[in-house]
Amino acid sequence: MDAPSNKGNLRPLNIFHDLPTVADIIETCFAGTLDTEGLAAIDNIRRRGTDKSFLAWAPRVIESVSLPLSGYVWEVNGKLVGNVSLIPYNRIGERHYLIANVATLPEYRRQGIAQHLTESAIKKAIDQQATTIWLQVREDNPGAIDLYKKLGFEVKYTNTSWNLPPDFKITLLPPNDIIVKKSELVDWLKLRPQYEKIYPNELEWYYGFMIGNFMPGFWMDVQRFFRDERVVQHSAFENGNLKGGIAVRNVLGQPDHIYATLPPQKNNNILMSLLASLTGLVDYRKKQVFEFPPGEYDDAIFEAGFVKQRTLVWMKYKGSTNKVV
Repeated sequence: MDAPSNKGNLRPLNIFHDLPTVADIIETCFAGTLDTEGLAAIDNIRRRGTDKSFLAWAPRVIESVSLPLSGYVWEVNGKLVGNVSLIPYNRIGERHYLIANVATLPEYRRQGIAQHLTESAIKKAIDQQATTIWLQVREDNPGAIDLYKKLGFEVKYTNTSWNLPPDFKITLLPPNDIIVKKSELVDWLKLRPQYEKIYPNELEWYYGFMIGNFMPGFWMDVQRFFRDERVVQHSAFENGNLKGGIAVRNVLGQPDHIYATLPPQKNNNILMSLLASLTGLVDYRKKQVFEFPPGEYDDAIFEAGFVKQRTLVWMKYKGSTNKVV
């Protein structure tokens, strides 16, 4: 691969010296697009760069913990101007890598630095026997999407994150002809293929859950109890026909995460009824996160009180190597 035209150089990330500066680069490059969680993640990188106890432990686990401790930086005359993180996720004998935090300071862009950083991260992931290589990019960043396609990535999924602010209660009035009730096993079995299409098991390594864990039943509740996890869900019926469902997953100490399956043809009444049923499922004192593909339901989700955070495009590497599938 050809180096960028400037006089800088690529080198591996040095966690003992680079983390605070890398945090500054990420914050500068993504200013205006960072939500609360993104800002917290940047602050975490910055703090870890000065935490002596963390730095004494981290070098031994760089390739085994899902933290941005590995990657590359681009340096010009001793100044860090670009970064890429390579984050491992190990699940059931498989090694997945997420390429993240691809950033170049504004005054050094359009010199090929981001491409060089990303190519280097891909090569390292392959050398580490990656099962898959993924990255996320904001939907409103077509330039980056085009670059990643050029490097061998393809779009696989698109997902929007919506937040319901703490203490905001949904006050929708659902139509009388739609019945929403607690999901039974037979409902869930019918809805499962739709859930899996929207929330694919292919990304279980990142999200940390599988749709199979949502199955209703006493013994599943017992298993979830021992994982400090709780799942509750409702199904919606129109004229006696099962039309959709909504599930809320809570892990101790985390926000509630909401998932839904809806008719492919727009049916705001089903969505309204399911969201109205959240009153009995969630703790409104906590933050609620609703993940759903963007599309015809965006306006209705907004009208229910959710605030759009971001829409991310998931891209998977399909380069010509036998080590990555």
